[in-house]
Amino acid sequence: MSGGRMNSFLNSIPGYGGYRSKEQRRDSDRLIRERLAQDYGELADRLGRLANRFANERDLVSVRLISRPHTRLISFRDRVRSASYGYAPLFSQTSIDEAALEQIAAFDSSLGDGLEPLAASISRLESTPAGTDEFESAASDLETVVESLHQRFAQRSQVIESGKALEPQVVAGLLGPASQAEKDLDRRPNAYDLHDGEAITFGGQNFTVVGRITVELPSGSWRYFQLNGGAGDSWLRVPSSAAGDFQWLQRVAPTGETGSERLQLGDVSFELEHQEQGTSEVIGARGSAAGTPVRYMRYRPFSGIERLQVYDWGADSIALRGAMIDPMEIQLWSREGRDAV
Repeated sequence: MSGGRMNSFLNSIPGYGGYRSKEQRRDSDRLIRERLAQDYGELADRLGRLANRFANERDLVSVRLISRPHTRLISFRDRVRSASYGYAPLFSQTSIDEAALEQIAAFDSSLGDGLEPLAASISRLESTPAGTDEFESAASDLETVVESLHQRFAQRSQVIESGKALEPQVVAGLLGPASQAEKDLDRRPNAYDLHDGEAITFGGQNFTVVGRITVELPSGSWRYFQLNGGAGDSWLRVPSSAAGDFQWLQRVAPTGETGSERLQLGDVSFELEHQEQGTSEVIGARGSAAGTPVRYMRYRPFSGIERLQVYDWGADSIALRGAMIDPMEIQLWSREGRDAV
């Protein structure tokens, strides 16, 4: 990225003063984020209008293809707008590594440059006939563009929170053209698209999908598949990209109030380590509900590797206990036959 191109975007923001002066850093961060949230918000609204058009036409397949990147784009806008870094070294220390300051500016410029390819991806969707393979491909490409924005902003936040520069190859990988390996990591696993009645094999046992929960959070998105078979109420968590973690889980009933600092499962105590708000879609035997607000809480045991995850919808909640697994241990059996994960 040339210096002229970088300065062009940053200098277009009134009041932007860079990060070299400690007194200006918070103001510069705020101005950048307000501008990005506004511009990306306008593109999210544009994509929402396209989704509404298909909804009015009762084209539910197209709505489904658009809803995920649309939800993630809204999540990105909100994440940029509301980022809170607290006691961040970049803001609290006068002397900061020059490379860290340059990286923040590079991330800011890159996020600004991301508006053009995102707008182009939306234009492609708007001009592509619905119900075609090309439309589905365009929706998938749009999702990849949006996820790359989340990754860039996450790394930007890491530099701010640490006050230290990332390894150059990390930044180059995020800001430069995507390699084939990176594209493979962005690929959505086949298991993400499992449907009711389809089957998987894990640990030498066969299971059938009987329901699913799709969760969209600022930190990421997953699908939880409820399974029939084996012992207990088993669930499979599948990430939205191959870079995420697969998890094997069991539904449990911990003692303690939902959202409290500690929950108990038998002799094991779990301590709250993270929580955030998001939206979900639930599909099960009793019907479906989309766009429902949900609170996500993750608990860790005082010893051991398993985690306890709790989703709370207010009137209902679910607790799942389990750990990460190797996706290569899973075999998929779709309606068309056996698939790779």
